Amino acid sequence: MNHSIAPRILLIDANPDGQKLLAQSLDRTGIDFSTARSMAEGIQIAAGYQHDLIVLDSGLPDLSGMMALRTMHRTPKTANIPVVFMVGNSEKDLISDAYFEGAVDVLRKPVYPEELQARIKAVLRNQTMLHRLRYLSQNDPVTRLLNRSGMSQWIQQAADNPADFPRPYASMVVGIDQIHDYTDLMGYGATEELLRSVAASLKVFLSQFSDIERCCNRITVARGMADTFVLLLTGVESSRALSGLASNLVKAISTSYRIGNHEQFVTASVGIALAREPDTDFNDLIRFADIAFQDARRAGRSHVQMYDPSMEDVLSRRRELEQDLRLATDQQSFLLEYQPVFSLQTKQCEMVEALIRWDRPNHGVLPFQRFRTVAEENGFMGEIASWGLSQICCQLSQWQEESPSATPRRISMDLSRKQLQHPSFIEACLETIQRANIRNERVQFEISELEIMQDRDGAVEAIVKLKESGVRIVIDDFGMSFPSFLHMEQFPVDGIKLSRMFVQEIENNPLIFKLLEVLSRQASQASLPVFVDGVERESQAKILSNIGIRFAQGSYYSEPMHGDAMLPFLSQWNGSPRNKPRGMPVPSDAGIASARNASK
Repeated sequence: MNHSIAPRILLIDANPDGQKLLAQSLDRTGIDFSTARSMAEGIQIAAGYQHDLIVLDSGLPDLSGMMALRTMHRTPKTANIPVVFMVGNSEKDLISDAYFEGAVDVLRKPVYPEELQARIKAVLRNQTMLHRLRYLSQNDPVTRLLNRSGMSQWIQQAADNPADFPRPYASMVVGIDQIHDYTDLMGYGATEELLRSVAASLKVFLSQFSDIERCCNRITVARGMADTFVLLLTGVESSRALSGLASNLVKAISTSYRIGNHEQFVTASVGIALAREPDTDFNDLIRFADIAFQDARRAGRSHVQMYDPSMEDVLSRRRELEQDLRLATDQQSFLLEYQPVFSLQTKQCEMVEALIRWDRPNHGVLPFQRFRTVAEENGFMGEIASWGLSQICCQLSQWQEESPSATPRRISMDLSRKQLQHPSFIEACLETIQRANIRNERVQFEISELEIMQDRDGAVEAIVKLKESGVRIVIDDFGMSFPSFLHMEQFPVDGIKLSRMFVQEIENNPLIFKLLEVLSRQASQASLPVFVDGVERESQAKILSNIGIRFAQGSYYSEPMHGDAMLPFLSQWNGSPRNKPRGMPVPSDAGIASARNASK
């Protein structure tokens, strides 16, 4: 129904009295009407104006009543317009047939003006409701773009009318980077508001971008999955034009949006698929564009990626990885290795870091970083971290029983910001530590600086709550963000752990050396011990010790090892890496099997 102007009715009736009756019925209602005396004239008038309702009399000079009703519903210009059918007293047998042929209401003559007015208003009111339902069935209520159903109908329309939708076709999938982090931070309501704002920016860009005509002849926008938008393009000029359009689109919607009382800056990535074969349809192109989009999103922020068939193989391997990891998570078939952390001054073991490993069938043992991203994207991190915390607490308790004097003072493991900020994490963490009968301060978590900086206020609040319980927190990969150097003393943590990059460059890059000198001095003033990872040579260890770094780990001291090798290693440790126990640091296949069995 057309809401921009008053409702319009078409009366098709050969009797002049019918026009008078309709005029009396619609007097002062605000409803406009047109009249026709034959079916042919009615079809011609309907082709020129959009009508909301047709009142059709059964007695026409050119067609019988039922034939006129059938013609009305088979003519494209009138097929979707509701029809009120009027029959004479002697045509009672036509009433059921009229409903069967699609009439929304049937009136028996003579009709009084008040009755006709009431019936017309009722039909128009029902049509308004139907129009609303039809709109909701085809459009997304949040962004007011086409939804999946509306997009499917558009695609079918393109297939049925090739002249109006010329090939070649193309599709783009556009998504906000790190959208799940925004949801965790702001909640679903705020995320919907953000999506609504981004959709508005997208529509404004497409309406104002001057080079669109050089790219294609038509663009339609729809909402795809929960956090993506889909662009359907026809008459595409070239892949270069598509890439240019996508790059400008990313710039246009990558900006700051005001959501509630907060300013939220977002970036976006785009996947593009251009039909390579003449008969490639939009459904395939949307799938291809989504594959390219996932590749772009994994590459970082503000990326544009053109689909390539080789991505199918990458996606297939990734899905296999996800399936295997899901099974491993369900069965808790992970391993833990431990790497000692030594004091650069006393040369004694200060603590150990627990490293999660996965002995993936037919692929060997994978370090945590090889599958961490997949675990986070698929929601496995919580279960893996809970398993890891339980294992390290039990391991520390076991070492304590076997040899209190040789047992390291603390044990440490990685933790993500999402886990830290989960409402039930701290309570579950303390319960796990208590069950193992160890003190809270003997457990330490390492959270990367990048994750903290993504939501600094929220992360700091969660860190404070955890520290109040006595559990220790260290910032991992510290130094990758310049502001962290300036505000080091504002982080409520128990230490900082430098990025491995600094250790690798310290001997050859004077700027790195000076930077670490300043950092070490600042950390000392803030009473924050500094840890380093990745020490491979004695020369690195000496430089780090000379500039005041307190703790180090790496292959120079010991490779990671399985739990049952740790105490024998430390009992033979004499403080000198050059004379470290032989054979202990490198886990054997038997050791891995032993660790796997112990974890079960």
